[in-house]
Amino acid sequence: MSLPVGFVFSEPAPELRAWYKQAKRRKKQGVPPTQRPPKPTPNAQYPPKQPLALRLLAAFKAPHPAIRVHGIAADALYGPGAFVDAASALFEGGQVLAPIRSNQHRRVGQRAQPVADSVAPHPGTPHTIRLRGGAERVAMVGRARFYVCAHQTKRFIVAIHYAEAEHYRSRLASALRWRTLDSVQGHSLRWLVEVFMQDWKSYAGWSPLPKQPGAEGARQSVSLRLLVDHRLFLPPDPQGQLKHHRPAYTVESLRAHVHAECLSDVIDDLVSADHPQDHLHRFTTALHEVLALGQSTKHMLQRQLGRLEPTPSLQSRAYEAMRNIPVMST
Repeated sequence: MSLPVGFVFSEPAPELRAWYKQAKRRKKQGVPPTQRPPKPTPNAQYPPKQPLALRLLAAFKAPHPAIRVHGIAADALYGPGAFVDAASALFEGGQVLAPIRSNQHRRVGQRAQPVADSVAPHPGTPHTIRLRGGAERVAMVGRARFYVCAHQTKRFIVAIHYAEAEHYRSRLASALRWRTLDSVQGHSLRWLVEVFMQDWKSYAGWSPLPKQPGAEGARQSVSLRLLVDHRLFLPPDPQGQLKHHRPAYTVESLRAHVHAECLSDVIDDLVSADHPQDHLHRFTTALHEVLALGQSTKHMLQRQLGRLEPTPSLQSRAYEAMRNIPVMST
């Protein structure tokens, strides 16, 4: 199972957000890059995501020096050389696995060649890959160790092609001594982050609820969600699963279990009460107050449709407009 060990919130600088909107609008209008406004200088109060991620890693390492970190699996945003080198150095040369952009170049002699072009002539060999420690799949895997120009050092590049995919997917590894399949299977563990986020959004009620804006709203949402997670581990069964090293229960099933317990407790209180009819009436009234019916805003009832009909005073204009339409003859 995967557990969150730290959170940090990224917020773009207001001037940078305005610049992106303006640059996108100018680009759509066909304005050349030289005539667009320059990108604003970085604002120290709004650091980018890569330094925030390094801060998270350092905050985890400081109180847990005995935990051995085998590898750091990240997405393409954390593939630049500065982040890879800093994250690897933070854990004494630990492995950093991330996608590498297809427009990155490698050095071949005295010239630079795109990484995608170097993969095409060498399609690789078929390998059986165990994804996220579970299901196995067969994929074409190619690998090479070469100098990446943007990183200014050698990287271990692995290219993967699945049968249903259209193109190869390239991954980089900072440590050159890992085996090819270990690097591929290690990076597949990054998907556990997506599973974790899906649990939060789908089974914790996050999707239908309005999002609280700003960093403070994000912190409140995370704090509430962690309390919900803690509640799900209180029943004896989940504790027994973890104690005996068995798979944890899904969030969806635990959520349904809590709902069933609540309903059972309500029914038990009603049946054992001295005046069950009165208790049932109070419970029903309170339930209807909490689950109030919402009025739909998708329909046109009680809305002003406006005046949807022709205007007699504009009839002459319409006649003149129709009369002045040029007629094409062949």
